[in-house]
Amino acid sequence: MIVAVVIPKELLGDWVYDIGGGQTELNIYIINKKKTPFIQKLFWELDKKLFKGGETLTLKKRGHNLQFVEDTKDIKVEIKNQYIFNFSDVSLVDQGVSQIKFAVDNNFNVFRQVINSTISSSYKKVALKIEQGEKEFVTSVRFHSISVSKNLDITIDTFLALIKNNIGELKIKKEKLYLKPNKPDFIQILKYYIRFCRKIIDYKFYTNQWFIAYSFSDNTIASFDYKKLNKIIPPNDRFWADPIVIYEEGVYYIFIEELLYSNNKGHISVFEIHKDGKITKPQMIIENDYHMSYPFVFTHKEQYYMIPETSHNSSIELYKATTFPYRWEFEKTLFKNIKATDSTLIEHNNSWWLFTSIKEFKNGTYDNVLNVYNSIDPINGKWKKHKLNTVKNGVENSRQGGPFIKDNKNNLYRISQNGANNYGYGFNIHKIVELNQDIYKEETVYSFEPKGESVIGVHSFSNVNGIHVFDILRRIRK
Repeated sequence: MIVAVVIPKELLGDWVYDIGGGQTELNIYIINKKKTPFIQKLFWELDKKLFKGGETLTLKKRGHNLQFVEDTKDIKVEIKNQYIFNFSDVSLVDQGVSQIKFAVDNNFNVFRQVINSTISSSYKKVALKIEQGEKEFVTSVRFHSISVSKNLDITIDTFLALIKNNIGELKIKKEKLYLKPNKPDFIQILKYYIRFCRKIIDYKFYTNQWFIAYSFSDNTIASFDYKKLNKIIPPNDRFWADPIVIYEEGVYYIFIEELLYSNNKGHISVFEIHKDGKITKPQMIIENDYHMSYPFVFTHKEQYYMIPETSHNSSIELYKATTFPYRWEFEKTLFKNIKATDSTLIEHNNSWWLFTSIKEFKNGTYDNVLNVYNSIDPINGKWKKHKLNTVKNGVENSRQGGPFIKDNKNNLYRISQNGANNYGYGFNIHKIVELNQDIYKEETVYSFEPKGESVIGVHSFSNVNGIHVFDILRRIRK
């Protein structure tokens, strides 16, 4: 396949060679018409040095057909090009080739809109869009609150992931009105610098800490009431997160990610909650030289298995309990060379389904996608990608937030994270309406956001045999 890529000079970088997965012949046109203002250049360079961003906007390679043009009239795309990927705000006409446009919050001036969203927005969720005929491929991401360079990296790699996952369905674009980005006013710029100063103070004196909370309830759907929860607070040198609950012989075993701030590397621990109120201390059960979290535990043929999150090892790994719940051994690697988080299994309609979130490119995010695979055998079977992958897009409700739940009517519910405002901001419960190899449908039945609560976030929920378990985020002094 041969494609043309049109980008403004501000977006030029090695990332363009990733379009088509490196298997596509590219004709790259760089619009070199406007001069970058000195203040913008200075701001950009300071931002890159301070936050180590802008990685995608470096050009070290010199491959394919790279052409600088002063005007769009100089762009002549041959009919053999199957697509034009247009990352600029200019409108190309009379090319006779399918044209794909990209927008940030409905603006085609990607570079300028990322800057404006970073400076002037009071929110962190930003919509990214690919236009495809009458339809649109839309996702949302959580921006860094103050770094333009990091947000451009996030934006570009998210666009690349959208292309990779939807290239077979992209068609000719329908012309839409271009909205000129609004320049931030003085008040918005002042608010940006206040956020900047607060970020420095927070980094110096405060840190985030996850802790575990629980209550006993027979309700399938969570009803989060902070005041009624029993809190289990870790020491100030660590946090406890991602609780996965297994109930056996009158004891609730709570598997967690435990992370010490001193090495910033998570391992898997477990502790017990008894109905008489007794709680044991967490005991480490699995540790590697890479970060581990989200210890999803399940049973198959009366044997306990665990799939912890091991994206830092670029794998999805399977562990088997030799003596439940305190001794585990590595069983096998289910997926290699993959950056996946919070993998969760469910047996449904005579098949096993694996829900996970995959980061396709280095500077992309896990939070805004949901990928699904299925297999007849979760241990030794082959995993087949769902026809719709990715089945969901958007930072509000894609990434898994806990094990699936079944009610007494055999209805199936999925837990998702809401990362729109900050990581782990809230969670949702979705009733699965239809799940097979070709279709995935769900409807949201409950959502929690910490408005007016004494918490910053809640990003996972487990409901097992009468107990509701959450992880809750709070701010503490270093």
